[in-house]
Formats: sequence, C-alpha cells, structure tokens
Amino acid sequence: GTALPKRKVENSYFEACLDTSDEWIRQRTGIQSRRIAAEDGTESLRHLLTKASEQACLSCQEVGACD
Repeated sequence: GTALPKRKVENSYFEACLDTSDEWIRQRTGIQSRRIAAEDGTESLRHLLTKASEQACLSCQEVGACD
C-alpha cells in the first residue's frame, strides 16, 4: 500500500524565496515536487504508515495471498 501527504509543493515555490529555478533543481536532484505533511498532525508518519498498511492488507486479501 501507499500513502502520501496531500500537500504537494512544486519547485516553483522555492523560486520565490531562493535564488534557484525549477530547471536547476531538476537537473541536479531529479526532484520535480515533494509532499509535506500537515502541521496539525493528521498526516503524521504513524497515520500514513497505518493507511498504507491497511491498503496493503486489503490488496493482499483481494488476490488471496493472505490465505
């Protein structure tokens, strides 16, 4: 299973506050965007791991691999 924070931050965000560009970041790191967890704790690592684990268990049950 997978789980990602909802907030997606594009490289263009950093252009406004740093001397950089989307192209510079992509060329050197390959990063196009990143996900940032909510500050209110609703997307804590534990929350995301639980969600991903639940999805994995459901997928496993659907294909009968858990039998």
